[in-house]
Amino acid sequence: MREEVVERYASEVPEELRGAVKALSDDKRWAVFIALVKEGEMNFNKIKDIFGAHPQELDRILKSLTSAGLVKKFAKNLCDVGYRGRAFYAATEFGKDFLEVLYYSIMPKEEILKTLLISPLRNSYECDDSSKTEQTIEKLVMNSAVGGIYEGK
Repeated sequence: MREEVVERYASEVPEELRGAVKALSDDKRWAVFIALVKEGEMNFNKIKDIFGAHPQELDRILKSLTSAGLVKKFAKNLCDVGYRGRAFYAATEFGKDFLEVLYYSIMPKEEILKTLLISPLRNSYECDDSSKTEQTIEKLVMNSAVGGIYEGK
């Protein structure tokens, strides 16, 4: 392949996105990233124990995720700086947003509406019968202006 043509087209995608995709190049990296998204911040040793990972392998994975901006590394105490076992990791806002965009790009539009709108509405509309609550909320969502947009109205 001609390198200049590859570069011309590849440069159309921001480096941050290309780096994020590269950082998630295998299931182990995906698993560590998803664990941090779902479980929240964890220190190196906890992640190592959860996955039964060799420290050097986990270190490489975390460095890759951190370099891509999907995960941040931090110390809770100044005296912990420089100690791998005491380092904490958490998904960044960019990482969470990146995952959300990927997730929503494959969901049916109706599911997106339900996911985005029904949970907040559930707290506002309480009926004695939980199935009636769900029906009321779904009717509100599907008849809303947003629902109309997704149905092409």
